[in-house]
Amino acid sequence: MVIREATMEDAQLLFDWRNDPVTRANSFHSEPLGWETHVAWLQQAVSRDDLHIFVVEDQEQPIGTFRLNRIDSGRAEISITVAPPCRGKGFGGQILTEAARVARDQLGYTCLQAHVKESNIASRKAFFRAGYTIASYVLELELK
Repeated sequence: MVIREATMEDAQLLFDWRNDPVTRANSFHSEPLGWETHVAWLQQAVSRDDLHIFVVEDQEQPIGTFRLNRIDSGRAEISITVAPPCRGKGFGGQILTEAARVARDQLGYTCLQAHVKESNIASRKAFFRAGYTIASYVLELELK
């Protein structure tokens, strides 16, 4: 797997994944996103120090993305998306494992938190399999 920071060249890919019906149904912000809004957000996001967006590739094909949004010096909130054609193939767990490694080794975080809809069973299972536990209704992983 290759993990790389997202750039503006990823705008269309991230836009398509964000507006996928399954992604929207599992998101806390489920309304379709307009192109101009997305591009403005991405332009701002890729220049921030407290937000990192990564694209995950397998055999040179993008399979998903994860976002780490700093909460404080030791904690970040994680959000992941598995590309629609890659769902159900175990990539969610692999993305979570790689995200934890990047968060710990490259960004120095000691804890990741995730907010996952109760109805999003596949994501909840992937997070639990990756070692997350429920802490005050937030899925959390201590990075060691």
